Amino acid sequence: MPASREVALVTGASSGLGNRFAHLLAQRGWDLIVTGRRIDLLEELRRKIEQDYAVSVQVISHDLSEANSARQLFDRIQESGDQVHVLVNNAGVGHYGQSLDQPLQSIAGMVNVNVVATTELTRLFGERMKATGGGYILQNASFSGFVALPRYSIYAATKAYIVSLGLAMRYELRKSGVSITVLCPGFAATDFFDAAGHKMTGLMRLICMDPQMIAEAGIDGLFRKRPLIVPGTIYKFCALLLRVLPRYTATAFAAAIVKDRAGRA
Repeated sequence: MPASREVALVTGASSGLGNRFAHLLAQRGWDLIVTGRRIDLLEELRRKIEQDYAVSVQVISHDLSEANSARQLFDRIQESGDQVHVLVNNAGVGHYGQSLDQPLQSIAGMVNVNVVATTELTRLFGERMKATGGGYILQNASFSGFVALPRYSIYAATKAYIVSLGLAMRYELRKSGVSITVLCPGFAATDFFDAAGHKMTGLMRLICMDPQMIAEAGIDGLFRKRPLIVPGTIYKFCALLLRVLPRYTATAFAAAIVKDRAGRA
């Protein structure tokens, strides 16, 4: 790959929203670096994008659940000479079930991806963007970052962290030329729930959103430099409702929505 190019980096690009973020950025003419764990899906994404758009795509197979993985990814990209002007922190992991039933190793991996890697990538690439005149960072959080969510308790807590981190760092960087946008989508029709070990309930399916619409809202809001994006009318209404509902009541409602078909609360 030629050196000194401005590129967009999308983590967790193998499937789901990450795949769609990559396509939308390619439509806007951005050369891409896409990362994820499933190299076959990343190579398929690369072939499709390079076939459809006049851009170049670099594939990096990388597991952000490992210790020091964010720094290793950053160093690898720095060595290539590419300058990341757009960072989409999309990689995320969720597990469904009682917190006390989840193995500590699984919890550690989830926290490493959702919290540690996201924080470190934002810190490292944010510093480079500031030094080189600016850039854009999209933090893909979740609507669950606004409410305690039983059986996704740790996942939701990591997303609450990302919401807080993104908005706070956006303020810190407000005069730097670096813009941070936090995207908080609700339930989406992706493979997330299969990976999480959760069969979606009827109510979840009823309020499930098209991932393409979510991705479009995220990328559009990113370049419009919006601070916080909640896609979908129903989720915007729910976000307003959460401002007045008692926290425990909101938690009980959230638990009822995600209760699985076996009736576990």
